[in-house]
This record gives sequence, structure tokens and C-alpha cells, in this order.
Amino acid sequence: MKVRCPIHGLVEYNDVEEQVLNCGVMQRLREIHQLGMAYLVYPGAVHTRFDHSLGVMHVAGRIAQSLRLRREQIENVRLAALLHDVGHGPFSHVSEMPLEILSAAYVHRKGMETEKLHECITVDIINHDRELGRVLGSRRQEIVALIETANHPIRTAARDIISGPLDADKLDYLLRDSYFCGVKYGVYDLDRVINGVVKIGAGEESFVGVKLDSLWAVEQHLMARYHMTIQVYRHRVRRSTDMLLARAILLAAEEGAGEIAKVYAYRGPKASFSSRWLRYTDNRLLDAITQQAPRSRAGRLLSAIRSRALSFEVLSVPLKQLPTLYRGKIADRGEQQELEAQIAKDCSMDRDRVIVDVVRTEPPRPSSSEPAIDPEEILVDGGRGGPSRFHEVSDIFTENPLKGRDLVTFYAPLTGKRKSDREKERKRLRPLVKEVIERRTKEVRSGR
Repeated sequence: MKVRCPIHGLVEYNDVEEQVLNCGVMQRLREIHQLGMAYLVYPGAVHTRFDHSLGVMHVAGRIAQSLRLRREQIENVRLAALLHDVGHGPFSHVSEMPLEILSAAYVHRKGMETEKLHECITVDIINHDRELGRVLGSRRQEIVALIETANHPIRTAARDIISGPLDADKLDYLLRDSYFCGVKYGVYDLDRVINGVVKIGAGEESFVGVKLDSLWAVEQHLMARYHMTIQVYRHRVRRSTDMLLARAILLAAEEGAGEIAKVYAYRGPKASFSSRWLRYTDNRLLDAITQQAPRSRAGRLLSAIRSRALSFEVLSVPLKQLPTLYRGKIADRGEQQELEAQIAKDCSMDRDRVIVDVVRTEPPRPSSSEPAIDPEEILVDGGRGGPSRFHEVSDIFTENPLKGRDLVTFYAPLTGKRKSDREKERKRLRPLVKEVIERRTKEVRSGR
């Protein structure tokens, strides 16, 4: 059987894959946008996790074939790729912040990494969903083993296809997001990358690497990731909108809107959590907030988002300029809230729409002199003398000349209808925001 894909052309799937596609856990992904509310910035960005999952399955199968894995391995890799995103919440990555905050007690008690929550939920769904279990049968645990990294620390080429420096997920979403956003930043030579992959390591541990003559295609791919991050994924309007929606979810949970607090509070591998989580899609979440709390803070904030009364960038400064506030951390939520409250008060603004955003954009290829292999490090097979690290042979990324950017951005609601009016408001607010930063910095230094 075949289905048309705007990125990969005709995508083939077999009987088992068709049955998985028809399961409720997969059909739910049709109602979850791949890029959250990015369609407010890029009108064409209405593609879904379902589209993406099909593409990842297709790419994973091609990589597995290029590596000459056994037929059974290829089948399991394709199924794992198809199911790798079933644990995503409404609006995809927007759900991650409220999930991490409302699940913090459990995560801390178990000594987990918050980044593993999405993976845990995905594994729980695969393990507990009866419909999926009937289709997968005895394959279920083999597929879980390919997706779950926490309990399977030893890397294999098959696992690298699902989650690795050149995994099928990255190879698909760059092309897909670029296409639907209407930009060219994510374009690279997929065929050349796949034709150049090679299995490195013959023992218990193995990796997906690339041949030396495919170096340029991989450099193109890494630059595409970097440019898409800067231009699309970190776009200031898209970023502020995601944070406003995440805040609306948290406010709804605090205000007791329906079962939202329970939906986002992960308490371990329980079928009850998975069942509740799977009931929520993008529209179900929006309806739950608006219907049960239309006049609440969450309801008013969501109404502002829907009417595109957004928060706009007022000021952006390097993180290193605020060492007393963040001390190199990515996010100190308490400190962020304190700054937001002070800015809102001094500028006479709605506190819920003032945002202090700390974001770290990693360089396109982190280099390391450590002997251990970084999980995001690409290995290059030169044909003799063993594999090399990517930064050792790449002319562009040798010694990592391209740097990441650590920024703190301040967003506020600007009421002007025209761009010129908003720019006047921005100029008026900048010195006020700077004054708050300076005052807060002095308070932190003095220990108050």
C-alpha cells in the first residue's frame, strides 16, 4: 500500500503498519500540530504529528536498508519510527513546559531528567494501549527497546536511527517544517546523506556514522538545522506565542479548569494517566480552557492568543549580561516570575502577557575533546584507521567555529495596530525594562 507525501513522494507501508496507523493513538496525531501555533507566523505550518510520523517511518526504513540490517530489524525500526511521537501532548512541544512543571515532584523523587518525560509517556502508551498491543503482539517490547533510552544505555545502530545525531526524526522534520513554513532554510540533500550512512562498530555497541565522501551533505544538513533553529524554531513571535499558550495551560491547572492539572501531572507508568493524556488534542485542550474558565486568567490569555493580541519583543540581551540572575542556568522560573511581575508593575501591563524568555541555541556541531562519544556526535568512516569525529575532518566545523547564542528576551503586549505605533511603544518600554533589570540585579547582588 502507498500514500502520497509532499516531502518523500509515495510512501509505502505494509499490513501491520496499516493496522498501527489505524489505531486510535496514531489517529490522534492528526489533531496535533507539528509546530504548535507556528501557523500564526507561518500560515502554511498546519502539518501534524501524523504526517511527520509517516515520514520518519519512511526515512528510518531507508536508513536501515542502507545499513543492510536484517529484515526483522528493518520492520521493527520502521514501527518504532512510526510510533516515536505517540506521547506528544497538545500543540507538541508547547505541552512540555507545563508537563515538566506539574510533574516536577515525581521527576525529582525519581531522579529523572525532565527531558525524558516525553519518552516515558510514549513508552507507557505503547505498553498499555490494548488496541496497539493486539496489533504489535510479541514485537511490542522490541519496539519499546528501540525507543527507550533510559533503560537501554548501550547504543546500537538500530537505536541511532530512532534517536541519534543523524536519526530519521531530524532528517524528516527539517525538510517537512521548511516546506510547510514556506522557507528554504531546512533544505539539504537527503538522498546523499542516506546513501552515505554506515554502521560503525561491530561489537555490542554500534553507531550510525557516515562515509567520508558524504561529509558535504552532512555539513549541509547541520547548517539546515542551525538556520531553521534561528529563523523558524526560535522566531520571536512563534516563541512568545508558545510561551503564552504554555502559561495559559499552567494558569488553567492552577485555577482548576476541568482535569487539566491531572492531565499534565505525570506520576509514573500508569494506564490511567495514558488514557487521560490520549483524550487531549489541540482543540480539546483549547475547549477545556475556554469552556470551563472563560473569564479566568487562563481564559483571557487564550482569548488574546486567538485574537492575535500577542506579546512582542521589547528587548533582547545576552544571558552573560545577567549572571546574577541566572548564573548560567537555562531557566530559573522563580526569578523569571519576579522579573515579569516587576516589569508588569512598572509598565502598567497585564502580568500574564509579560514574558521573560531564556533560550539557548546550541551551535550546529558541538565539538568535544573528551574520549567518550557524545550522543550528538557524528562519526565519520574514512575507510582506514578507525572512525573520526566529525569536527576533526570537516573544514567548516573544525574546532567548532560557529557559536551558539544564549539570550534573555523580554516580551510585552504592544497595543499599536500598525508596526510604526508598536515601534514607538517599544522605544518607550526599553528604558523601563532596563531599569527593572538593573534594579533587580542590584537586589540579587545585595542578597535581598
